[in-house]
Amino acid sequence: MPKIFGPDIKLFSVPDKKADGTQWTAFDSAADVGIVQDALNILRNTVAKIPTCDQYFVSLPRRRSFVDVLNDDNVWICYDPTGPDAGETVGRYITIGKKTLKAGRWQVAATLVHELAHVGGAEDTNAQAETALIHCGLKAHFVPSNTSTPASSPGNRPRR
Repeated sequence: MPKIFGPDIKLFSVPDKKADGTQWTAFDSAADVGIVQDALNILRNTVAKIPTCDQYFVSLPRRRSFVDVLNDDNVWICYDPTGPDAGETVGRYITIGKKTLKAGRWQVAATLVHELAHVGGAEDTNAQAETALIHCGLKAHFVPSNTSTPASSPGNRPRR
């Protein structure tokens, strides 16, 4: 299961802050940690039981099932207090934005599915990460604008 980076945990290496303000920091609010834990429970107790979710994740470049990625204890969930995106992933470090947390546990769960798809090798340029929501029972959270790189900013990931 991914670990939540909180105030009592020391991480010696996290991705560098991005130019757009995206950060990978420790959660500083017990309420926010609770929302992430609730979202992880949704993933474990509902999403992980959807066969098409596992099938879709196995089709991604790293060929790992959703359950395998969800059970990866080398994945870290961090907090992003200032970045513009709902979430961002670098390697096995996921960061969840402030606005996403305010939207609640289901939005955090959907964002985590998108970001876990990146851990599984999905890219945004071909809609792989966002399409995971459709296969994982979260179609209501699918955002079409998250399926391709915006023309005005080549090379940048779209906003989730």
